[in-house]
Amino acid sequence: MFQQLSKRAHVTLALVLGAVLACAGGGTEPPTGNARETIEVSLSANALVPGQPATATAVVRDDAGAVIPDAAVTWGSTNGMAASVAADGGVTALAPGGSTIVATRPGGASGSAAVSVAEGAWATPAGGTFAGFGGLIELQIPPAAVSAPRALHFNRASTALPDPTGVERAQFTVGTSADVFLVPATLRLRFTADSAPYGLPRSSLGIRVLQSDTWSNVPGSAIASGVDRAEAPISAGGHYGVGRLIPTMPCTDAAYRAFDFWLGDWDVSSGGTLVGRNRVTLEPGGCAVFEDYTSGPGGGRSISFYEPTSDAWYQTYLDYSGARLEISGPVGTPGSLRMRTVGLPPLYDRWEWTLLPSGEVTQVASRTLNNGVSFGAPYWNGLYRRRP
Repeated sequence: MFQQLSKRAHVTLALVLGAVLACAGGGTEPPTGNARETIEVSLSANALVPGQPATATAVVRDDAGAVIPDAAVTWGSTNGMAASVAADGGVTALAPGGSTIVATRPGGASGSAAVSVAEGAWATPAGGTFAGFGGLIELQIPPAAVSAPRALHFNRASTALPDPTGVERAQFTVGTSADVFLVPATLRLRFTADSAPYGLPRSSLGIRVLQSDTWSNVPGSAIASGVDRAEAPISAGGHYGVGRLIPTMPCTDAAYRAFDFWLGDWDVSSGGTLVGRNRVTLEPGGCAVFEDYTSGPGGGRSISFYEPTSDAWYQTYLDYSGARLEISGPVGTPGSLRMRTVGLPPLYDRWEWTLLPSGEVTQVASRTLNNGVSFGAPYWNGLYRRRP
């Protein structure tokens, strides 16, 4: 009994002495400083292209909000594949993606800033070769082509209107037209030959540039041997794509004139109802026929051309929704042309154009389910009347 009371007394005495010492300021205080600090991180640029540098800066404040001069921080990147950061806060963009640059203090305080890396090139006077979109686009910039470092963004591009003369998914923007190269750079674009306008020989493709809503050939464009890649020298940024190059020689053979009866500015009706307008024009040199069809908010564009190797006409039509129609057929009798869709028999569609004695043109589409033995009723029966 006495021993138990004695132990309790010792415990009570220890507690009392501990409280007295604490009130007197002795012992270890809980950490204060760093855990209550705040860190503000800023970047000299937060939207970068691969190779582009930036600087991260940290401002450390105490719990009263006062700046702590020369406060050391540790730098880190949450995605080192996209951007790295050195011990001094130097940031380098590495590959497209996003990351967060983080500054930390020993006591646990931290701050951060987001950085994004887009497809593109950090062009410097030293030059270099830059790739984007998994190698689909490559830009080789020679030394002294730019006078000062600059960011050139690569973007997938599309025109506001469908372009049946281009290779699908092979259009890109390289910087802007204000990005001028003092020495021409070399642009290389990869493409898929099967996505070119139907029936067009691979040798007819090349790099084109879009200027004032019109595609034109880039001089010096060529197709690499054995590889679906086009290249050309360029003197400025802009909107480039792989597509059909405008022939430099005129097409004068009679077979090229087989579709001339369709040329004109037409009102298009079906079942007696006006449904649209179609402007059909001949390319300078006479090598292709272009269609620009509008129907309310919809419509589409097509290119038609004669290919002498196969002795056939080909048409690729793209509507405003992106749907694609590819048809072809042999040269017909004067004033008529018949083409059929690309497909596996026994099912295919047949499109027929016929010049009437009145000067009007009919355009009829029907489908066969038995490889052309018979055709169903037309699902499109259009009548073209010349606009006054």
